[in-house]
Amino acid sequence: MADAFDGFRDLHLRHGVGLGLRTVFPQAERIVFRADYGVPVTSRGLTFPGSLFIAFGQAFAMPGLPSPSLETEYRE
Repeated sequence: MADAFDGFRDLHLRHGVGLGLRTVFPQAERIVFRADYGVPVTSRGLTFPGSLFIAFGQAFAMPGLPSPSLETEYRE
């Protein structure tokens, strides 16, 4: 459920259902491909055709993680 509004008096939550696909391309510095499809739900049921969103990259910024080193030291 969500809504975009200017004040809480204007809040009218909308319902929706959907699915998403994510895949990581490690060869391209861990770039994420994502595709999302969503359909609004109203009192009459699902409202087709819905919306499709396709992008490269995460929807939200992710903290950077260091790549694992290829040279591992083992200490006894």
